Amino acid sequence: MALMTGKNCSDTLKMHENSPEHTKNMGSWKELESRIKKGQTIDKVELALINTERRRWREVLTRFVAIIHSLAERNVPLRGSTETLYQPNNGNFLKEVELMAQFDPVLKEHIARVQGGASPTSYLGNIIQNELIDCIIAAEGTAQIKEYFMGFLEAEQTTGEGLSTLIFKKLKENKQ
Repeated sequence: MALMTGKNCSDTLKMHENSPEHTKNMGSWKELESRIKKGQTIDKVELALINTERRRWREVLTRFVAIIHSLAERNVPLRGSTETLYQPNNGNFLKEVELMAQFDPVLKEHIARVQGGASPTSYLGNIIQNELIDCIIAAEGTAQIKEYFMGFLEAEQTTGEGLSTLIFKKLKENKQ
């Protein structure tokens, strides 16, 4: 291993500074430095796109939570017999989404993306509805929603009073 003297070191540095590789790398570094100062880096553009998409999803989900909350407050069921937008019997949740999309640009754009195939994720199905209900319950610390199949009951009276009496009788029997 040879020792570098002051002259050798100086000559080596000059040779390196004048090399095409060093010149190219310095140019790239100066360009990056300039773009960082102007806020024009690729990372910044990508980050802006990510933040825009994050805001869009937050706005969509905020509306879905509001719909679920509204239906739950009125004790209205969410789902129907189909989970497809603009279909008969698709349930109250999807009907509310359709209604809001007529007036709300966020939901209008979301539905357009879903129907156009631009967004493979719709967050319109029963799984996300259940997850949002769980989040609402966890955030508010209030009642839990539970569904049970109690069986088939034979109703002798189909009035509201007759049906509620039959249901309460079955509930009392099941608690034993």
